[in-house]
This record gives sequence, structure tokens and C-alpha cells, in this order.
Amino acid sequence: MTDGWTILGSVGEFVGGIASATGLFFIGYQIRQSRKDSELKSLVDFLEQMTRAEDRLQQPNAGGNQQAYFEFLNLLETYSGAINSGLVSGKSKEMIVDKLCSCVAEIENIKELHKSFETAVTSSNTFAELVKFNERHRVMISQKFHEALNSRRIVS
Repeated sequence: MTDGWTILGSVGEFVGGIASATGLFFIGYQIRQSRKDSELKSLVDFLEQMTRAEDRLQQPNAGGNQQAYFEFLNLLETYSGAINSGLVSGKSKEMIVDKLCSCVAEIENIKELHKSFETAVTSSNTFAELVKFNERHRVMISQKFHEALNSRRIVS
């Protein structure tokens, strides 16, 4: 009878191990799905904020464009900080980096915007994350800059 209980105990431990492994697999799957959902939400939030900021820049209102431009720069600073700190990953990071590089290239490409950017920098801490982003992604920003120049030549 002792052998029967030993075998039954071993089978119970085996079944318990399988159940634990299955549970860990499902927990891992849920964590992965949650991460994907979080990345999608951060990307959608970024695109919505960028669209609103770009729309405000396009609105013709006296004196308000400078305020809208500074808000736009603050948005670029915030997302540059998120990228620099590794708070965004995966495809979301790739798309946000691409958009930020395009925005920085446009600022560099349009003299009035670049001059306003220089005016907005009031200390060494002003737009520090954007400057760091600019240094880390200089090659891609330069590519975007030249693409913008070429597209203007084609249109002109």
C-alpha cells in the first residue's frame, strides 16, 4: 500500500508541475499582450498630440503662433526625453524617433523656426533632452533635412 501512495504522490507532483508551468506560460503571454497594448497606446497618444500641436501651428492668429511653437517644442522635448530614457520601445519607438527626426529637420530647414528655437533656449537646461536626442540621431536628422530640401526643389 505504501508503494501505491508513493506513486500517487509522484503523479500528483507531476500534474502540479504541469499546471504551474502552464500557469507561468499564460502569465507570460498576458504580460506580453499588456506590453503591446501599452506600446500601442503610447504611439496613439503621441500621434494625437503631434497632430494637435501641428494643427495649432497652422492656425493663423496674431501672436499665438509663437506660443503654439513653444508648446510644440515642449512636446518634442518631452518625447525626446522618453526616447532618451528608454521609456518607449519596439515599433512605437521607431515611429516616434522617425517623427521627431523629421520635426527637428524641419526646424533646421526653415530659418524662421530655427531662429525662434534659438530664442527659446534660455539656459543650458532648456531643451536638454531635445539636444541629446539631436546628438544621438544626427545621421537620421541630416537625412531628413536633405530629403526636405530635395522635396522643396522638386515642388518649386
